[in-house]
Amino acid sequence: MISPAFVEANYKVLKSLLREQRRQKRNEDLRTELEYFSEEYNEEREMEPRPICNRETTSVLSTRVERNFESGRPSGLGADNVEAKE
Repeated sequence: MISPAFVEANYKVLKSLLREQRRQKRNEDLRTELEYFSEEYNEEREMEPRPICNRETTSVLSTRVERNFESGRPSGLGADNVEAKE
């Protein structure tokens, strides 16, 4: 058994060691809990159906404006709304 005199003489060191031991135990418990939740999450993801990718049906929207080289004005969609600068 540890004598009360020893504890009193070494209180600061013992308190620091006890605090470190508690911190390590808490970290270990958190790691175990995270591993548990990670495994549970992975099992749930495996059970869920994966979404089907429909990339071939998605068309690309053209935002390019072609310029008429003779007048320097845009041609194509919306070209009628552009006023001529003269």
